[in-house]
Amino acid sequence: GPQQEPADNRPCGSSGSNNPGALRGQVYPSPARPGTVLGFIAQGFDPNETVSLWLNLPGGAVRGLPYQAIAAGDGGVLIGFRTLDSDPDGFYSLVAYGTKTQRQIVAPFQLRR
Repeated sequence: GPQQEPADNRPCGSSGSNNPGALRGQVYPSPARPGTVLGFIAQGFDPNETVSLWLNLPGGAVRGLPYQAIAAGDGGVLIGFRTLDSDPDGFYSLVAYGTKTQRQIVAPFQLRR
């Protein structure tokens, strides 16, 4: 008859491993109006990791946020960031980059008047 597969007893992940499946991020609300404050929530960094943040703008330009986030004990990040009144309508993304793990989360969002 059919043979049973051996059980996989290997541990799931380890610190320092790059496990993209655990990385998720979201910007809300989306769509939003230019000139408003949006929220960004993400999961998958190391506890207390420093996280660099920047925006990818519709025309391909990059705008750094004037601060970094520190991941919580569960590896989560929650911030607010302001868009500019002069920001054009279009599709943006917020990028969060873990400076220790080099994990990167890209969260798309839309600005619309």
